Amino acid sequence: MTGDTGEDADLAGSVALVTGSTNGIGRETALRLADRGATVLVVGRDEARGREVVERIRGAHPAADADLFLVDLADQDAVRDLARQVRNDYDRLDLLINNAGTWQGTRRVTDDGIEFTFAVNHLAPFILTNCLAPLLRESAPARAVTVTSGLHRSADLDLETVAERPDYDGRQAYSDSKLANVLFTYELAHRLDGTGVSTFAAHPGAVPETSLAREAGGLSKLVWNAFAYLPDVLVGGVFGGVEDGAETVCYAATSPDLDGATGEYVADCERTRSSDASYDEELQTGLWDLSAELVGLPAEVPAVDPLGIE
Repeated sequence: MTGDTGEDADLAGSVALVTGSTNGIGRETALRLADRGATVLVVGRDEARGREVVERIRGAHPAADADLFLVDLADQDAVRDLARQVRNDYDRLDLLINNAGTWQGTRRVTDDGIEFTFAVNHLAPFILTNCLAPLLRESAPARAVTVTSGLHRSADLDLETVAERPDYDGRQAYSDSKLANVLFTYELAHRLDGTGVSTFAAHPGAVPETSLAREAGGLSKLVWNAFAYLPDVLVGGVFGGVEDGAETVCYAATSPDLDGATGEYVADCERTRSSDASYDEELQTGLWDLSAELVGLPAEVPAVDPLGIE
């Protein structure tokens, strides 16, 4: 690891939301942010695990706090409801970490008619970030971090088929969704320029003990298991544990190395270059416009609350 990970950052008084924080990298990230004094909004599907994280934070850090939000990120209305709850309950949001992700071995479609991997890995962060953007702007300087993967380098993103993906391949669907994360980060940086909200895409390395790896089935699970034997250059990053992955995510969220920066891809606690495709400005804009259409949000990042709370 290189760079100042922000381990000494004082986050007292700040609020951080971490999706997928009931286990794995997200859980470790939430605990580390609490260590630094942040109030952490724990977001996940498993109530028992979520309450364990909240209780651990409250017990270990009397000066910090935690709150649990249960949500199915495959459900667009549920993601909007999450944003609405956060807006109702909190008057600031300093860190938004879109960590939750999925790898599906077989094709699934959400109730909204969207291919499941694309819906959870990209559209959920798109909705949540847009709906919470006004709160981030009010809290600036603030950061929005989206967890991606080195596998975005093997993506072949087709905007005409990505939402339905009739010819399904789990690994390709995952890679394409991770490229979408990086494209989203760069386009978001452009659209939030001058607002005090910085955006980063963080690659935590290949971490097979996460639920993302455990829940993969069939060939997808074999691919995850094989990561341990592949050189880093083939998977685009470090093979390690949740502690290593969380360190990179926390770097993106809190490191002073990134003060004044935005629209950056980070891996191994340093800024680095993402795939050539991720810098395609036409693809960035095209994905943004498609996403806004699929979820029914304005094409521009809302400057005021789009949920009717204000």
